[in-house]
Amino acid sequence: MSVQPNTDGYLVRTSSLPVNGTGWTAGFWFQRIGAVGSGLVETLFELVDNGDGDYIKIFVNDANEVHFQGINDFDDVSLFTATLNTWYYIALVTTSSTTGNVYWRADASGSLSSSTGRKFQTDNGWDSLTLLNNAGTLEVAEHFRMTSYKEWASALSSGQLLTESQSRAPVAGSSVCYLPFTTASGTDQSGSGRNFTVNGTLAANASEPSSMADGVTSSVAGALSLTAAASVQVRNAATIAGSLSLTAAAQMPVTNRAQVAGSLSLAASAAMPVTNRAQVAGAMALVGAATLQTTLPVSIAGGFSLAAAASMQVTNRAQIAGALSLVASASINAGAGPSVSRRPRVDVRRNRGGRYR
Repeated sequence: MSVQPNTDGYLVRTSSLPVNGTGWTAGFWFQRIGAVGSGLVETLFELVDNGDGDYIKIFVNDANEVHFQGINDFDDVSLFTATLNTWYYIALVTTSSTTGNVYWRADASGSLSSSTGRKFQTDNGWDSLTLLNNAGTLEVAEHFRMTSYKEWASALSSGQLLTESQSRAPVAGSSVCYLPFTTASGTDQSGSGRNFTVNGTLAANASEPSSMADGVTSSVAGALSLTAAASVQVRNAATIAGSLSLTAAAQMPVTNRAQVAGSLSLAASAAMPVTNRAQVAGAMALVGAATLQTTLPVSIAGGFSLAAAASMQVTNRAQIAGALSLVASASINAGAGPSVSRRPRVDVRRNRGGRYR
């Protein structure tokens, strides 16, 4: 999820601002969804000192260039060009009483780029912090979306920032402001009360970076159990050191690889669609109306059983090291054909509804 302003929408905070000359970090994701007007700029982030007119700003011009600008000792540098519909993470970090660094990466990139030694100071202290606008009518960021805005009262390292870019929720423990932007709200979720006021209208949108997890872990040291209507969405690999169990209407969609060291059990109408490969070291059982879908091979080291109306759809190959059992109206559909290292045990006299396709 993310938010985008209409022609007059933006967020502003006038209290609990970063202190000039001390360590702080601010980072967020943004996406360009349209063209900036000719001769105009659209501002994503701005700290303002009303007394001297100093500011620190991240803006995009009509050539789609993302700029850092520090008006004290006038420091203006073009960082990169924002491609249409591409998500970018960007973070500002103070490194001394007068300077700081800017870090960024595109959604598909696994590393951060940087511009160091930027001018971060002001003479009197900051009076306001604005997102998606500089509070001027010509610089509303109406052609941009934003998600996962976070602040820290310390200078994070580039390694920490890379980790932060991969999670919607803060990972570093010193976060003092967190706007998840899963809704069009400026309420701080860090517990520090650093709320933003929403002026105009912000709209929530389903678009968000593919490399950013939703703040739920994709690595579980022990067993994982989801019941009722519980849902966990993992955009990268899901690694479960113990067993995995989903019951009732629980869902666990995994965009990348699902690896389960123990057994995997799905019951009732539980669902687990896996975009990439599913690997299960132990036994696997689907009962009720449970479904497992995977577009690449599913590998099961132990036995595998489907009962009642359970179904398993594999676009590629299903590999099962142990026994295979289908009962009632259970079904398995493997596009490239199943591979079973032991002879499958399917007794059609006892399981008249069972079918193997």
